[in-house]
Amino acid sequence: AFLFGVASILFFTPALAVVTQRLDFLPPEFQYGLLLFCTMPTTINSGVALVSAAKGNVALALLLTVVTNLAAVLTVPFVL
Repeated sequence: AFLFGVASILFFTPALAVVTQRLDFLPPEFQYGLLLFCTMPTTINSGVALVSAAKGNVALALLLTVVTNLAAVLTVPFVL
């Protein structure tokens, strides 16, 4: 679960944003906003608080949030 979470946060969602950059019918402002939104990692609020409210694995959510935020310092500049 941990490896899938890291891969989906750092690689799959930014890849989705890159694909949307190639769609011609979207306005450029929407494309840039979506690119920024998809490349940023999960925050504490959405990563831990929502998992806690849904009675999920809070420890895993916290671990994913911390690891992906630290790794994003190295990965986000390459996507942008």
